[in-house]
Amino acid sequence: MLIIYGDPYQKTSIANKAILEKLRASLPEAQLDDLFSLYPDFQIDVAAEQEKLKQADLVILQDPVYWYKVPSLTHRWFEEVLRYGWAYGEGGMALAGKRAIIGLTAGGDAASYGTGPESVISAADVIRPIELIFRYCHMDVLGTVFTTSMPGHDPKKYEEHAREILDLAAKA
Repeated sequence: MLIIYGDPYQKTSIANKAILEKLRASLPEAQLDDLFSLYPDFQIDVAAEQEKLKQADLVILQDPVYWYKVPSLTHRWFEEVLRYGWAYGEGGMALAGKRAIIGLTAGGDAASYGTGPESVISAADVIRPIELIFRYCHMDVLGTVFTTSMPGHDPKKYEEHAREILDLAAKA
């Protein structure tokens, strides 16, 4: 099991830090891929990352949402690691049959990610590109967890977010 975590503000993060601590405590066998600790210069070791993915049956992506997408280093990780001929395209079957869970947190409130007149974008619109990336790489997406209104300190919300991911992982 591999947890990919790409929070560029982890030193000041409350929500994602709490979620990650719960996931690590509940999934001690999981390997943590803390992208900003590993690659602060954005120079990703593609071979090492591909090897981690080959070893994992289940990949959990846990990230904050910034400007309606995952952080820049996570996006770069997708671009660099999930290469043509390896993850997709001709001969690109390295991830076939592997499973993924997507966990995202957003600072905006639920109305901002809804369908009402005050919403800018829906949660589904934010999640969809990541689902497509995993599916394009022949992975099965087991589910997604999208939690809003994260700037406020609400441990119950963090616990619920982590619990939903753990429930999905238990079914894997």
